[in-house]
Amino acid sequence: MSIGFFQFDNLIRQRVPFVLLSWECDLSDWYAGLEAEHLRRVCRDGRQVDQLLPELRRDLISPVVLLCRDGIYSSKLAAEMGGQGFTNVFFVLGGLDQMLKERGTR
Repeated sequence: MSIGFFQFDNLIRQRVPFVLLSWECDLSDWYAGLEAEHLRRVCRDGRQVDQLLPELRRDLISPVVLLCRDGIYSSKLAAEMGGQGFTNVFFVLGGLDQMLKERGTR
C-alpha cells in the first residue's frame, strides 16, 4: 500500500511505532529525532535491508515503511514482502523525490 508525504510525516510526528527501511534517503534535516524510540529500526543502506529481512519475517504484522529515491524499488519490495506474508508494509509513493515536492522544498 502506498502513502504520501503527509501520511509519512504524520506517522513520525504522532510517534507511531514502525520500522523504516530507506535507501540513500537522509531525513535527519527534517526529523532531528529520526532515531527516536518509536522507530524500532532505521536502515539507510540496501545491504542492511537485505540482512534485516530475515529478522523482520519473525513478526509479519508490525508496520514497515519503505522509502527510496523515486519509489520504484520500494513499491517492488513492498509487493514482494506482501507475497511473503507481511501484512503492514507501506511504501512512500514517488519516494523521496515526491516527498520533496509535496513538502515544497523542490
